[in-house]
Amino acid sequence: MIIPDMKSFARLISLFLVLLFFFLFPFGSRAQEITGNVSVSEAGRWADSVYTSLTLEERIGQLIFMRANHSGSGYIKNNGDLIKQYNLGGIVFFAGDPVKQALKANEWNRLPKTPLLFAMDAEWGLGMRLKNTVKYPLQMTLGAISNDSLIYRMGRQIGQQCRRIGIQMNLAPVVDVNNNPLNPVIGMRSFGQSPQSVARKGYFYMKGLQDEGVIACAKHFPGHGDTQTDSHLTLPVLNKSKRELRSVELVPFNYLIKNGVASVMVAHLSVPAYEKRKNRPATLSEKIVTRLLKNKMGFKGLVVTDGLDMKGVTKYFKKEDIALEAFKAGNDILLIPEDIPASVKAIMEAVKSGKIKPEHLAGSCKKILRYKYMSGAYLRKMTDTANLIPNLNKYEYNALAPKIFEKAVTIVKNDDNLLPLSHPDTLNTAILIMGDTSESELEKPFWQVMQTTVFRLDHDAGVDERQEVLGKLEGFNLVIIAVVNTNISAPKHFGISESDIQFIQHIARIKNVVLDVFASP
Repeated sequence: MIIPDMKSFARLISLFLVLLFFFLFPFGSRAQEITGNVSVSEAGRWADSVYTSLTLEERIGQLIFMRANHSGSGYIKNNGDLIKQYNLGGIVFFAGDPVKQALKANEWNRLPKTPLLFAMDAEWGLGMRLKNTVKYPLQMTLGAISNDSLIYRMGRQIGQQCRRIGIQMNLAPVVDVNNNPLNPVIGMRSFGQSPQSVARKGYFYMKGLQDEGVIACAKHFPGHGDTQTDSHLTLPVLNKSKRELRSVELVPFNYLIKNGVASVMVAHLSVPAYEKRKNRPATLSEKIVTRLLKNKMGFKGLVVTDGLDMKGVTKYFKKEDIALEAFKAGNDILLIPEDIPASVKAIMEAVKSGKIKPEHLAGSCKKILRYKYMSGAYLRKMTDTANLIPNLNKYEYNALAPKIFEKAVTIVKNDDNLLPLSHPDTLNTAILIMGDTSESELEKPFWQVMQTTVFRLDHDAGVDERQEVLGKLEGFNLVIIAVVNTNISAPKHFGISESDIQFIQHIARIKNVVLDVFASP
């Protein structure tokens, strides 16, 4: 990336970190089955049979998916008692160890009357949550590749790994459009800023998962990309008109719904265009969940709330009311409510009093049971931990991730067509590494094709250190600047300091510069 005149480094970084491709080819509208060998009618018969055998309390319990653990902490001690008492529907796992997770899942799955369904966030693979497992590229990196079959292959591999460890539902892909660079929670989790590209790439990821029998989940409806606050911490406002939402945020959801995504997660967002009541999140809005998502957009799959313990919903509603309000709004799966006994009690009282119709409960409970059948969760299969780690780290798994990274490398600018370098052995080249003062692997390829001198600076290098390097660059006619040790946070400027930006700008005004930003993506 040649930058003789860097007038706006910040703008350049933004360009580097967004999707550069804009294309969409039509797909058919045929719904994708989760597994090709499962009969929908068989799933329906099994669901009807199980539903008939359950008490009212046990039917309500099927709606609730509890938290297994807090990231980095042990498994919650009284979970087993709650699973057994209320016949809970499922468990959501967070950060941990693969073998310990499998053993705990086996233990818990022996307890309830109805087999559990296990879920986790594995947006970039099991490595997002579990030690000693494969980490695939974040979704914005996937947004920079042109060969979407690689995304499909990744989806299938993640699906295989989920099934091996006993996970039937991956709460992915994220199909939020990344149209606000100040967003603190989506950013690199998005495929990019083009609604059509997000839709296409989300489809390939979803299809890969579901072709392996894993329930995919498009999130965060109706779109968390254009917000400046984090729904884990507060209630963000998506202040757009219905027309704007239809033309951007809703495009990927519409596309995945038409192509058979099994579930959609509703976000804790205030969306005044559809819900006028102040501080009422989309998760608790019948107008958004039922009228928009289910009726107008025609979604027939599982509707899942975002975590009901998040501040985006607990800030304005009592914990004993949240699950009830979410169910009344039209959600099927009530994800990790803070108080499970109070949640079950509130819904039970609403059913008994007639505030919730019996057919509403039957519809959601049977739908969850059907997906348990179609995903294989109904088998209550115990996960074998023998060779689990090797099985999750097969050669083909570890080979795909580097290939995707390689295909994602993007040239943002190439002024004067200096790239590719002609006759590099004739150039007097310096390499400046910013962000690390130790020798790194990225230097070695240059030594094979040219003679170079390497300079290194920390991000917080002082004025004297920078001036010393600047003086030593005088005799070179090409400077390759590598910016390393960045982060994925746009609000934190990706870990690149203002002094770094100014220093690079100064060098670019007096030298030919190749700027390589080693970031994600």
